[in-house]
Amino acid sequence: MSVVLIYPPNYYRNKKDATKSYGGIVDRWRSVPPLGLLYIASSLLKNGIDVHVLDFNTSKINLEESIELIKTYNPKVIGITATSFQLRGAFQLAESIRKEFGSAVFIGLGGAHITVDPDFINRFPEFDFVVVGDGETTFPKLVDNILQGENIKGIFYGEQSTTLDDIPFPARQFIDMKKYYSKGQEFATILSERGCPYNCIFCSIKGISQRKVRFRTPKRVVDEIEEVVNNYGIRRFWFIDDAITLNENHTFELCEEIIKRNLKIIWWCETRVENVTERLIKIMRKAGCITISFGIESGSEEVRKIVIRKNFTNEQAINAFRICKENGISTEAYLMLGFPTETKEQMYETAKFSLQLKADIIGVHVTTPYPGSDLFKLAVVEGYIEENVYDKYTRGILDYNLPVYLPKGVSLSEIKTIQKEIYRKFYFRPGFIISRLKQDIFSFRKLKEDAQMAMRLFMKGDAKD
Repeated sequence: MSVVLIYPPNYYRNKKDATKSYGGIVDRWRSVPPLGLLYIASSLLKNGIDVHVLDFNTSKINLEESIELIKTYNPKVIGITATSFQLRGAFQLAESIRKEFGSAVFIGLGGAHITVDPDFINRFPEFDFVVVGDGETTFPKLVDNILQGENIKGIFYGEQSTTLDDIPFPARQFIDMKKYYSKGQEFATILSERGCPYNCIFCSIKGISQRKVRFRTPKRVVDEIEEVVNNYGIRRFWFIDDAITLNENHTFELCEEIIKRNLKIIWWCETRVENVTERLIKIMRKAGCITISFGIESGSEEVRKIVIRKNFTNEQAINAFRICKENGISTEAYLMLGFPTETKEQMYETAKFSLQLKADIIGVHVTTPYPGSDLFKLAVVEGYIEENVYDKYTRGILDYNLPVYLPKGVSLSEIKTIQKEIYRKFYFRPGFIISRLKQDIFSFRKLKEDAQMAMRLFMKGDAKD
Protein backbone atom coordinates (compact mmCIF):
# COMPACT_ATOMS: atom_id res chain seq x y z
CA MET A 1 0.00 0.00 0.00
CA SER A 2 1.21 3.48 -0.83
CA VAL A 3 0.55 7.17 -0.50
CA VAL A 4 -0.46 9.07 -3.63
CA LEU A 5 0.02 12.83 -3.72
CA ILE A 6 -2.00 14.75 -6.31
CA TYR A 7 -1.64 18.18 -7.89
CA PRO A 8 -5.10 18.74 -9.43
CA PRO A 9 -6.15 20.79 -12.44
CA ASN A 10 -8.28 23.86 -11.86
CA TYR A 11 -11.22 21.72 -12.92
CA TYR A 12 -12.23 18.84 -15.16
CA ARG A 13 -14.49 19.69 -18.05
CA ASN A 14 -17.82 17.94 -18.51
CA LYS A 15 -17.88 15.00 -20.92
CA LYS A 16 -19.68 17.06 -23.54
CA ASP A 17 -16.84 19.60 -23.48
CA ALA A 18 -13.83 17.41 -24.41
CA THR A 19 -13.33 15.49 -21.17
CA LYS A 20 -9.96 17.12 -20.62
CA SER A 21 -8.73 18.86 -17.52
CA TYR A 22 -8.43 22.63 -17.44
CA GLY A 23 -5.17 23.73 -15.93
CA GLY A 24 -1.61 24.11 -17.11
CA ILE A 25 -2.32 22.41 -20.45
CA VAL A 26 -4.29 25.46 -21.52
CA ASP A 27 -1.79 28.12 -20.48
CA ARG A 28 1.43 26.11 -20.61
CA TRP A 29 3.49 29.06 -19.46
CA ARG A 30 1.60 28.89 -16.16
CA SER A 31 2.56 25.28 -15.52
CA VAL A 32 5.16 24.95 -12.82
CA PRO A 33 6.48 21.91 -10.96
CA PRO A 34 4.41 21.39 -7.76
CA LEU A 35 7.22 22.23 -5.35
CA GLY A 36 5.17 22.00 -2.15
CA LEU A 37 3.98 18.50 -3.03
CA LEU A 38 7.51 17.41 -3.87
CA TYR A 39 8.66 18.61 -0.43
CA ILE A 40 5.94 16.43 1.15
CA ALA A 41 7.03 13.48 -0.99
CA SER A 42 10.66 13.78 0.13
CA SER A 43 9.57 13.98 3.77
CA LEU A 44 7.51 10.79 3.37
CA LEU A 45 10.49 9.01 1.82
CA LYS A 46 12.66 10.20 4.69
CA ASN A 47 10.21 8.48 7.03
CA GLY A 48 10.29 5.23 5.03
CA ILE A 49 6.82 5.63 3.48
CA ASP A 50 6.17 4.57 -0.13
CA VAL A 51 4.85 7.51 -2.17
CA HIS A 52 3.91 8.50 -5.72
CA VAL A 53 3.22 11.98 -7.14
CA LEU A 54 0.66 12.65 -9.87
CA ASP A 55 0.57 16.08 -11.51
CA PHE A 56 -2.81 16.25 -13.23
CA ASN A 57 -2.40 19.98 -13.85
CA THR A 58 -0.16 19.27 -16.84
CA SER A 59 -1.87 16.02 -17.80
CA LYS A 60 -4.09 15.55 -20.83
CA ILE A 61 -6.22 12.82 -19.26
CA ASN A 62 -9.83 13.16 -18.18
CA LEU A 63 -11.35 12.51 -14.75
CA GLU A 64 -12.17 8.86 -15.40
CA GLU A 65 -8.63 8.20 -16.68
CA SER A 66 -7.21 9.98 -13.62
CA ILE A 67 -9.10 7.63 -11.31
CA GLU A 68 -7.90 4.60 -13.25
CA LEU A 69 -4.31 5.77 -12.89
CA ILE A 70 -4.73 6.30 -9.14
CA LYS A 71 -6.08 2.74 -8.81
CA THR A 72 -2.86 1.28 -10.21
CA TYR A 73 -0.99 2.41 -7.07
CA ASN A 74 -3.39 0.73 -4.62
CA PRO A 75 -3.28 3.75 -2.26
CA LYS A 76 -4.20 3.76 1.40
CA VAL A 77 -3.79 7.53 1.73
CA ILE A 78 -4.34 10.17 -0.94
CA GLY A 79 -3.09 13.71 -0.34
CA ILE A 80 -4.37 16.52 -2.55
CA THR A 81 -3.05 20.08 -2.51
CA ALA A 82 -5.07 23.02 -3.81
CA THR A 83 -4.96 26.74 -4.30
CA SER A 84 -8.31 28.53 -4.47
CA PHE A 85 -8.22 28.12 -8.26
CA GLN A 86 -7.80 24.33 -7.92
CA LEU A 87 -10.63 23.72 -5.43
CA ARG A 88 -13.05 22.57 -8.08
CA GLY A 89 -10.60 20.06 -9.52
CA ALA A 90 -9.65 18.82 -6.03
CA PHE A 91 -13.30 18.29 -5.13
CA GLN A 92 -14.08 16.49 -8.40
CA LEU A 93 -11.20 14.12 -7.71
CA ALA A 94 -12.15 13.54 -4.06
CA GLU A 95 -15.76 12.90 -5.00
CA SER A 96 -14.77 10.35 -7.66
CA ILE A 97 -12.14 8.72 -5.42
CA ARG A 98 -14.73 8.28 -2.68
CA LYS A 99 -17.15 6.64 -5.11
CA GLU A 100 -14.43 4.28 -6.36
CA PHE A 101 -12.70 3.38 -3.06
CA GLY A 102 -15.31 4.08 -0.41
CA SER A 103 -13.89 4.22 3.11
CA ALA A 104 -10.88 2.07 2.18
CA VAL A 105 -8.90 5.21 1.37
CA PHE A 106 -8.17 8.27 3.51
CA ILE A 107 -8.28 11.54 1.59
CA GLY A 108 -6.34 14.50 2.95
CA LEU A 109 -6.29 18.07 1.70
CA GLY A 110 -3.62 20.75 2.09
CA GLY A 111 -2.37 23.87 0.39
CA ALA A 112 -2.88 27.60 0.43
CA HIS A 113 -6.68 27.68 0.48
CA ILE A 114 -7.08 25.24 3.35
CA THR A 115 -4.53 27.14 5.41
CA VAL A 116 -6.78 30.22 5.42
CA ASP A 117 -10.04 28.23 5.51
CA PRO A 118 -9.53 25.03 7.55
CA ASP A 119 -13.27 24.79 8.27
CA PHE A 120 -13.63 23.82 4.60
CA ILE A 121 -13.49 20.17 5.66
CA ASN A 122 -16.68 20.50 7.68
CA ARG A 123 -18.51 21.61 4.56
CA PHE A 124 -16.94 19.00 2.28
CA PRO A 125 -17.01 15.57 4.00
CA GLU A 126 -15.52 13.94 0.91
CA PHE A 127 -12.19 14.79 2.58
CA ASP A 128 -11.21 12.97 5.79
CA PHE A 129 -8.69 15.48 7.10
CA VAL A 130 -6.87 18.70 6.28
CA VAL A 131 -3.36 19.86 7.11
CA VAL A 132 -3.06 23.58 7.80
CA GLY A 133 0.30 25.20 7.03
CA ASP A 134 3.59 23.32 6.65
CA GLY A 135 3.02 19.63 6.07
CA GLU A 136 6.54 18.18 5.96
CA THR A 137 6.50 17.06 9.61
CA THR A 138 2.79 16.59 10.29
CA PHE A 139 1.63 14.75 7.17
CA PRO A 140 4.10 11.82 7.49
CA LYS A 141 3.01 11.40 11.13
CA LEU A 142 -0.65 11.26 10.12
CA VAL A 143 0.11 8.75 7.37
CA ASP A 144 2.04 6.58 9.79
CA ASN A 145 -0.88 6.67 12.23
CA ILE A 146 -3.27 5.67 9.44
CA LEU A 147 -1.03 2.78 8.39
CA GLN A 148 -1.01 1.69 12.04
CA GLY A 149 -4.80 1.45 11.92
CA GLU A 150 -5.90 4.78 13.39
CA ASN A 151 -8.99 6.55 12.06
CA ILE A 152 -7.70 10.03 11.25
CA LYS A 153 -10.34 12.74 10.83
CA GLY A 154 -10.54 16.51 11.15
CA ILE A 155 -8.22 19.51 11.17
CA PHE A 156 -4.49 19.18 11.88
CA TYR A 157 -2.11 22.12 12.20
CA GLY A 158 1.29 21.64 10.63
CA GLU A 159 4.40 21.74 12.77
CA GLN A 160 6.95 24.19 11.46
CA SER A 161 10.47 22.87 11.17
CA THR A 162 12.88 24.62 13.52
CA THR A 163 15.01 25.36 10.48
CA LEU A 164 14.16 25.03 6.81
CA ASP A 165 17.53 23.34 6.28
CA ASP A 166 16.15 20.27 8.07
CA ILE A 167 13.66 19.62 5.27
CA PRO A 168 15.02 17.29 2.56
CA PHE A 169 15.22 18.56 -1.01
CA PRO A 170 12.04 18.22 -3.08
CA ALA A 171 11.65 14.74 -4.61
CA ARG A 172 11.88 15.87 -8.23
CA GLN A 173 12.37 12.30 -9.41
CA PHE A 174 8.58 11.88 -9.33
CA ILE A 175 7.87 14.37 -12.12
CA ASP A 176 8.90 14.75 -15.73
CA MET A 177 10.77 18.04 -15.78
CA LYS A 178 10.27 18.29 -19.54
CA LYS A 179 6.53 18.80 -19.09
CA TYR A 180 7.09 22.29 -17.79
CA TYR A 181 7.39 25.03 -20.36
CA SER A 182 8.62 24.29 -23.88
CA LYS A 183 11.51 22.21 -25.18
CA GLY A 184 14.86 23.71 -24.32
CA GLN A 185 13.23 26.11 -21.85
CA GLU A 186 12.67 23.67 -18.97
CA PHE A 187 13.16 25.10 -15.51
CA ALA A 188 13.01 24.14 -11.85
CA THR A 189 11.27 26.08 -9.10
CA ILE A 190 13.21 26.74 -5.92
CA LEU A 191 12.77 28.54 -2.59
CA SER A 192 15.34 30.38 -0.49
CA GLU A 193 12.82 31.58 2.09
CA ARG A 194 9.24 31.14 3.23
CA GLY A 195 6.87 33.88 4.28
CA CYS A 196 6.37 37.62 3.75
CA PRO A 197 6.33 40.39 6.37
CA TYR A 198 4.09 42.76 4.42
CA ASN A 199 0.37 43.37 4.74
CA CYS A 200 -1.07 44.04 1.27
CA ILE A 201 -4.86 44.25 1.24
CA PHE A 202 -5.28 41.73 -1.60
CA CYS A 203 -2.90 39.03 -0.35
CA SER A 204 -3.65 35.90 1.70
CA ILE A 205 -0.06 35.41 2.87
CA LYS A 206 -0.82 36.92 6.28
CA GLY A 207 -3.21 34.06 6.96
CA ILE A 208 -0.70 31.50 5.69
CA SER A 209 2.56 32.56 7.33
CA GLN A 210 1.46 35.08 9.99
CA ARG A 211 3.92 37.46 8.25
CA LYS A 212 6.84 35.47 9.64
CA VAL A 213 9.83 34.95 7.33
CA ARG A 214 12.16 31.94 7.59
CA PHE A 215 15.35 31.64 5.56
CA ARG A 216 17.34 28.70 4.26
CA THR A 217 21.10 29.02 4.49
CA PRO A 218 22.61 30.10 1.14
CA LYS A 219 24.83 27.01 1.06
CA ARG A 220 21.83 24.71 1.39
CA VAL A 221 19.98 26.50 -1.42
CA VAL A 222 22.94 26.25 -3.77
CA ASP A 223 23.44 22.59 -2.84
CA GLU A 224 19.93 22.01 -4.18
CA ILE A 225 20.63 24.02 -7.33
CA GLU A 226 23.75 21.94 -7.92
CA GLU A 227 21.77 18.73 -7.44
CA VAL A 228 19.25 19.81 -10.10
CA VAL A 229 22.03 20.75 -12.53
CA ASN A 230 23.83 17.43 -12.01
CA ASN A 231 20.79 15.13 -11.95
CA TYR A 232 18.52 16.74 -14.54
CA GLY A 233 20.79 18.92 -16.67
CA ILE A 234 18.57 21.93 -15.98
CA ARG A 235 20.21 25.32 -15.59
CA ARG A 236 17.13 27.55 -15.49
CA PHE A 237 15.53 28.34 -12.14
CA TRP A 238 12.56 30.31 -10.89
CA PHE A 239 12.93 31.49 -7.29
CA ILE A 240 9.34 31.55 -6.07
CA ASP A 241 10.09 33.49 -2.87
CA ASP A 242 7.52 36.21 -2.25
CA ALA A 243 10.32 38.80 -2.21
CA ILE A 244 13.81 37.37 -2.63
CA THR A 245 15.67 40.53 -1.56
CA LEU A 246 13.97 40.96 1.83
CA ASN A 247 17.31 40.44 3.54
CA GLU A 248 20.06 42.03 1.43
CA ASN A 249 22.89 40.18 3.15
CA HIS A 250 21.16 36.82 2.72
CA THR A 251 20.60 37.41 -1.01
CA PHE A 252 24.16 38.69 -1.44
CA GLU A 253 25.58 35.56 0.22
CA LEU A 254 23.36 33.39 -1.96
CA CYS A 255 24.72 35.04 -5.10
CA GLU A 256 28.29 34.75 -3.85
CA GLU A 257 27.80 31.01 -3.33
CA ILE A 258 26.44 30.56 -6.87
CA ILE A 259 29.37 32.49 -8.32
CA LYS A 260 31.93 30.61 -6.22
CA ARG A 261 30.73 27.28 -7.60
CA ASN A 262 30.75 28.54 -11.20
CA LEU A 263 27.38 26.90 -11.90
CA LYS A 264 26.56 28.96 -15.01
CA ILE A 265 22.82 29.05 -14.34
CA ILE A 266 20.17 31.61 -15.23
CA TRP A 267 17.29 32.49 -12.94
CA TRP A 268 14.43 34.89 -12.34
CA CYS A 269 12.59 36.04 -9.24
CA GLU A 270 10.16 38.48 -7.64
CA THR A 271 10.76 41.26 -5.14
CA ARG A 272 9.72 44.78 -4.12
CA VAL A 273 11.17 48.01 -5.46
CA GLU A 274 12.10 49.35 -2.01
CA ASN A 275 14.30 46.28 -1.44
CA VAL A 276 16.53 46.88 -4.45
CA THR A 277 20.01 48.43 -4.34
CA GLU A 278 22.58 48.78 -7.08
CA ARG A 279 25.08 46.73 -5.04
CA LEU A 280 22.61 43.87 -4.85
CA ILE A 281 21.44 44.04 -8.47
CA LYS A 282 25.03 43.93 -9.74
CA ILE A 283 25.84 40.69 -7.91
CA MET A 284 22.45 39.16 -8.78
CA ARG A 285 23.20 39.72 -12.46
CA LYS A 286 26.68 38.25 -12.05
CA ALA A 287 25.12 35.18 -10.39
CA GLY A 288 22.80 34.60 -13.34
CA CYS A 289 19.64 36.61 -12.60
CA ILE A 290 18.06 37.67 -15.90
CA THR A 291 14.58 38.90 -14.90
CA ILE A 292 12.94 40.45 -11.83
CA SER A 293 9.18 40.83 -11.43
CA PHE A 294 7.83 43.69 -9.33
CA GLY A 295 4.33 44.09 -7.93
CA ILE A 296 3.59 47.76 -8.58
CA GLU A 297 -0.21 47.37 -8.46
CA SER A 298 -1.19 51.04 -8.90
CA GLY A 299 0.27 54.16 -10.46
CA SER A 300 -1.53 56.25 -7.86
CA GLU A 301 0.60 56.72 -4.76
CA GLU A 302 -2.56 57.47 -2.78
CA VAL A 303 -4.17 54.15 -3.70
CA ARG A 304 -0.91 52.25 -3.28
CA LYS A 305 -0.05 53.62 0.15
CA ILE A 306 -3.43 54.12 1.82
CA VAL A 307 -5.54 51.35 0.27
CA ILE A 308 -3.09 48.64 -0.82
CA ARG A 309 -0.59 49.34 2.01
CA LYS A 310 2.50 49.32 -0.18
CA ASN A 311 4.55 52.20 1.10
CA PHE A 312 6.88 53.07 -1.78
CA THR A 313 6.90 56.07 -4.09
CA ASN A 314 6.68 56.25 -7.87
CA GLU A 315 10.22 57.60 -7.84
CA GLN A 316 11.47 54.52 -5.96
CA ALA A 317 9.78 52.27 -8.51
CA ILE A 318 11.23 54.11 -11.51
CA ASN A 319 14.67 54.01 -9.90
CA ALA A 320 14.50 50.26 -9.26
CA PHE A 321 13.56 49.57 -12.88
CA ARG A 322 16.36 51.87 -14.06
CA ILE A 323 18.97 50.06 -11.93
CA CYS A 324 17.89 46.71 -13.33
CA LYS A 325 17.98 47.94 -16.92
CA GLU A 326 21.43 49.49 -16.52
CA ASN A 327 22.76 46.20 -15.17
CA GLY A 328 21.27 43.96 -17.86
CA ILE A 329 18.32 42.52 -15.91
CA SER A 330 14.94 42.62 -17.65
CA THR A 331 11.91 43.70 -15.66
CA GLU A 332 8.26 42.77 -15.38
CA ALA A 333 5.69 45.09 -13.80
CA TYR A 334 2.44 43.70 -12.45
CA LEU A 335 -0.49 46.07 -12.11
CA MET A 336 -4.04 45.77 -10.77
CA LEU A 337 -7.25 47.66 -11.41
CA GLY A 338 -10.25 47.86 -9.10
CA PHE A 339 -9.23 48.60 -5.51
CA PRO A 340 -11.59 49.96 -2.82
CA THR A 341 -12.28 53.70 -3.36
CA GLU A 342 -10.24 53.67 -6.59
CA THR A 343 -11.62 56.00 -9.27
CA LYS A 344 -11.36 55.75 -13.04
CA GLU A 345 -9.02 58.72 -12.93
CA GLN A 346 -6.67 56.82 -10.60
CA MET A 347 -6.83 53.81 -12.91
CA TYR A 348 -5.68 56.05 -15.74
CA GLU A 349 -2.78 57.12 -13.50
CA THR A 350 -1.81 53.44 -13.51
CA ALA A 351 -2.07 53.42 -17.31
CA LYS A 352 0.27 56.40 -17.56
CA PHE A 353 2.70 54.99 -15.00
CA SER A 354 2.96 51.67 -16.84
CA LEU A 355 4.83 53.50 -19.60
CA GLN A 356 6.99 55.58 -17.26
CA LEU A 357 8.43 52.45 -15.63
CA LYS A 358 10.00 51.34 -18.93
CA ALA A 359 9.50 47.69 -18.00
CA ASP A 360 10.14 44.94 -20.53
CA ILE A 361 6.84 43.19 -19.79
CA ILE A 362 3.67 44.23 -17.97
CA GLY A 363 0.69 42.29 -16.66
CA VAL A 364 -2.58 44.04 -15.83
CA HIS A 365 -5.20 42.22 -13.76
CA VAL A 366 -8.62 42.97 -12.33
CA THR A 367 -8.36 42.80 -8.54
CA THR A 368 -9.53 39.46 -7.09
CA PRO A 369 -10.55 39.06 -3.42
CA TYR A 370 -8.73 35.93 -2.26
CA PRO A 371 -9.84 34.07 0.88
CA GLY A 372 -7.84 35.12 3.93
CA SER A 373 -7.14 38.59 2.55
CA ASP A 374 -8.49 41.79 4.04
CA LEU A 375 -9.97 42.60 0.65
CA PHE A 376 -12.06 39.42 0.76
CA LYS A 377 -13.42 40.33 4.19
CA LEU A 378 -14.24 43.85 2.99
CA ALA A 379 -15.95 42.53 -0.15
CA VAL A 380 -18.17 40.27 1.99
CA VAL A 381 -19.06 43.10 4.41
CA GLU A 382 -19.87 45.43 1.53
CA GLY A 383 -22.03 42.77 -0.11
CA TYR A 384 -19.99 42.48 -3.30
CA ILE A 385 -19.53 38.75 -2.84
CA GLU A 386 -21.04 36.01 -0.69
CA GLU A 387 -18.87 34.52 2.03
CA ASN A 388 -19.47 31.05 0.56
CA VAL A 389 -18.53 32.08 -3.00
CA TYR A 390 -15.59 29.66 -3.12
CA ASP A 391 -17.78 26.83 -1.85
CA LYS A 392 -20.13 27.47 -4.75
CA TYR A 393 -17.17 27.59 -7.12
CA THR A 394 -15.91 24.29 -5.68
CA ARG A 395 -19.26 22.55 -6.23
CA GLY A 396 -19.59 23.94 -9.76
CA ILE A 397 -22.60 26.09 -8.91
CA LEU A 398 -20.75 29.15 -10.18
CA ASP A 399 -18.85 29.30 -13.44
CA TYR A 400 -15.06 29.15 -13.53
CA ASN A 401 -14.47 32.88 -13.30
CA LEU A 402 -13.54 33.76 -9.73
CA PRO A 403 -15.01 36.95 -8.24
CA VAL A 404 -13.47 40.36 -8.77
CA TYR A 405 -13.71 43.52 -6.69
CA LEU A 406 -15.45 46.54 -8.23
CA PRO A 407 -15.08 49.94 -6.51
CA LYS A 408 -18.26 51.96 -6.20
CA GLY A 409 -19.21 53.79 -9.36
CA VAL A 410 -17.02 51.71 -11.67
CA SER A 411 -18.30 48.80 -13.75
CA LEU A 412 -16.38 45.70 -14.82
CA SER A 413 -16.72 46.71 -18.46
CA GLU A 414 -15.12 50.09 -17.69
CA ILE A 415 -12.20 48.38 -15.92
CA LYS A 416 -11.79 45.96 -18.83
CA THR A 417 -11.70 48.90 -21.23
CA ILE A 418 -8.89 50.54 -19.26
CA GLN A 419 -7.06 47.19 -19.06
CA LYS A 420 -7.23 46.87 -22.86
CA GLU A 421 -5.99 50.42 -23.33
CA ILE A 422 -2.98 49.79 -21.07
CA TYR A 423 -2.05 46.59 -22.89
CA ARG A 424 -2.42 48.10 -26.35
CA LYS A 425 -0.50 51.27 -25.56
CA PHE A 426 2.34 49.28 -24.01
CA TYR A 427 2.67 46.36 -26.41
CA PHE A 428 2.00 48.20 -29.68
CA ARG A 429 4.71 50.80 -29.19
CA PRO A 430 7.15 50.75 -32.13
CA GLY A 431 10.09 50.41 -29.73
CA PHE A 432 8.60 47.31 -28.07
CA ILE A 433 7.75 45.66 -31.39
CA ILE A 434 11.26 46.25 -32.78
CA SER A 435 12.91 44.88 -29.61
CA ARG A 436 10.79 41.71 -29.75
CA LEU A 437 11.54 41.17 -33.42
CA LYS A 438 15.26 41.42 -32.67
CA GLN A 439 14.86 38.76 -29.94
CA ASP A 440 12.72 36.48 -32.12
CA ILE A 441 14.59 36.72 -35.40
CA PHE A 442 16.44 33.43 -34.90
CA SER A 443 13.52 31.52 -33.35
CA PHE A 444 10.40 30.65 -35.33
CA ARG A 445 8.75 29.37 -32.13
CA LYS A 446 9.21 32.68 -30.30
CA LEU A 447 8.10 34.63 -33.35
CA LYS A 448 4.95 32.53 -33.55
CA GLU A 449 4.23 32.93 -29.83
CA ASP A 450 4.63 36.71 -30.00
CA ALA A 451 2.45 36.89 -33.09
CA GLN A 452 -0.28 34.94 -31.32
CA MET A 453 -0.02 37.22 -28.27
CA ALA A 454 -0.22 40.30 -30.51
CA MET A 455 -3.37 38.96 -32.13
CA ARG A 456 -4.99 38.33 -28.72
CA LEU A 457 -4.06 41.82 -27.57
CA PHE A 458 -5.46 43.37 -30.73
CA MET A 459 -8.69 41.36 -30.70
CA LYS A 460 -9.41 41.04 -26.98
CA GLY A 461 -7.01 43.37 -25.20
CA ASP A 462 -5.79 40.48 -23.03
CA ALA A 463 -2.42 38.72 -23.10
CA LYS A 464 -3.90 35.31 -22.21
CA ASP A 465 -6.13 32.78 -23.97
